[in-house]
Formats: sequence, structure tokens, C-alpha cells
Amino acid sequence: MEKLGFGVLGAGFIGRVHMDQIGLCEDAEVVGVYDPSQALADAAVGKGQAKKVFGSPEEIFGSKEIDAVVIASPNKTHASLGIMALDAGKHAVIEKPLALNGKDAAEIAKAAEKSGVVTMVPHQMRWTPGSQKLRKISEKGELGRIYYVKASWLRQAGIPGWGSWFTRFEESGGGPLIDIGVHMLDLALFQMGSP
Repeated sequence: MEKLGFGVLGAGFIGRVHMDQIGLCEDAEVVGVYDPSQALADAAVGKGQAKKVFGSPEEIFGSKEIDAVVIASPNKTHASLGIMALDAGKHAVIEKPLALNGKDAAEIAKAAEKSGVVTMVPHQMRWTPGSQKLRKISEKGELGRIYYVKASWLRQAGIPGWGSWFTRFEESGGGPLIDIGVHMLDLALFQMGSP
């Protein structure tokens, strides 16, 4: 079986996390990376996280070597890059938040439905052993009908990227709710049976 070829858009912290995780998979590889910062993209190749640097998102979307993309770029780019990837027939892992607003998220959903490829937001809390175990217990009906969930999360590391795009609403799409709160919301929905 051929390896699933990934293109990663964004070579910052979360992009590097995705490249490292894909690198652990026997049946997948990071074919290439794109970042507006040539230094970040070159560093990813230099560390062996990707095979080559692409010059633009369009090059990644047009590459026959790329089957799937990870969009790990700033939040404000998720909708435009996601739709371009889906229109090109690439499977897409789009970092959270999916988009800056509901209208853009709906456009991504429409493009995903039209393309028929796999599209997801990688809410990693679903895949922890505890979460998976709880889901199995819930699916068996051992907890009865779940109708109320209370969740909390405390970030002790402070606000990441203080003063950068990360803390500007018009570029990030929100604050703590879409940064860390979304994980608790997704985990609650997942445990209650939402796909």
C-alpha cells in the first residue's frame, strides 16, 4: 500500500506537532510544507518533518503527491484554505476553530459535502484513553440517558501569543472559548453521542 501523502500549511508550533505525529504513522508521510515564513518551512525540512517546501498553498493543492492536507495556519485563513483544499479534492484536517464565524464554517461544510472527501477538526481530547473508555460505557447505555454535562479546564501556562494575531478577535475569531473551551464542548458532545 502506498503511503498517504500529506501537505502541511503552517510550520509554526501546531503545524510541527502535526508533522511529528504524521511522521509516527507507517502508512503516511509529510510530502511537503508551506509557510509564508521561508525560515519556518526550511526548518521543518531540515528537521526531517517534511520532504520539501512548497512555494504556495496552490502548489500543495495541485500536487499529485498530496492526498490530504493539514491546515495549521492562523485562524483567519482556515476558511479560504479549507475550501481551496476541498475544491481540489484533498482530504482536510482543519485546525480549530474551523472558521472565524458560522457563515464561513457553513461554506466549508458545503465544500466538504460537494467534494466527498474526509474533512475534520482534530479535537484530540476525543482520542485519550479515558475519553474512549467513557464513550464505550456510554454507548452501552450503562450511564442511562445523558442530559447534562459540566466541564472545566484551567490553563496554567497563561495566554499564548499575547499581543499577536492570537489575541485579536478579528484574526482569531474569539477568545478562550474557541481556544481551549471548544475542547470541553466537543468532548461533552462526543460523550453524549454527537459524531
